[in-house]
Amino acid sequence: MTGLALALGLDGLGCGYTFQTSRNSYADDGYEKVYIQQPINLTTQPGVGGLVYNSILKALLGRGRWKVVGNESSADLILIGSVNAASFSVANLQQIKNLQTGLGRSFSVGTANIPDQSVAQSYSAVLSCSFTLKKIKRKEGENPILWSNSFSKGKQFPSANQLDVPGTTSPLINQSEFERALGDLAPMIALDAEESMFSRF
Repeated sequence: MTGLALALGLDGLGCGYTFQTSRNSYADDGYEKVYIQQPINLTTQPGVGGLVYNSILKALLGRGRWKVVGNESSADLILIGSVNAASFSVANLQQIKNLQTGLGRSFSVGTANIPDQSVAQSYSAVLSCSFTLKKIKRKEGENPILWSNSFSKGKQFPSANQLDVPGTTSPLINQSEFERALGDLAPMIALDAEESMFSRF
């Protein structure tokens, strides 16, 4: 069973689900029901495709402009997408001797033993996605694409050093903070996509 069917319980009923709060401007052209396909994850970050899927599903339902259905055969349109980038890189550096402990004191680092070196103070996370809205049924020679766009968002997050947890667990903590940042970026991209989708009118 798909994640959509689990979330909405509509697959077996063969019906659509929507919040009746606003008008679907695509309905003027006869397109009222959309099927959301799980985005293709083109990155090495596991689970990010599902994260984007849940965010775009929530964004489309939240505005109430769609009837989202659980299978492609009962839809007028299909929304396909891909996660093109999900990564982080160093945003700011700080010298080791200037790192602060949780007590607000600098680490005692002797320059004779450890030279003045810099470590990451914060990282910058980036999430990039592309989406395409296509007609499922179309006339011969007709362009199936109604809308297509790409989106990218970034957010900085603190390194393990700034969280006062330097050491062998730093990579795990940095990864956890990165995943937290992705959790903030995915809904932002989904909302931008939803707005762009309807701005054609």
